[in-house]
Amino acid sequence: MTIYEIKERTAETSPHYFSRDTLKFFGQTMKSFRVSKLNEHEYLISAPSYWGGKLMGYSERIFDSRDNTLNANTKHERDYESPPLDTELNHLA
Repeated sequence: MTIYEIKERTAETSPHYFSRDTLKFFGQTMKSFRVSKLNEHEYLISAPSYWGGKLMGYSERIFDSRDNTLNANTKHERDYESPPLDTELNHLA
């Protein structure tokens, strides 16, 4: 899956994400994006974001090929859930 295929498939679900104005605002081009396959249906897309010519972070979304949506990258939150509060408090006892 290429970033160009993802752009085409998200034209209705996220029409502004790859717009010329949005890309220009963040100092990006379509070639800025990298695509990594996460599993059978999901792909991580990422590109550096710039403000005033300086790197300010990365634009990251997860593309879901089942419904052609771009979703916030919350995978790290699912993989690294913190333990329940009572478990943390037991360490203090």
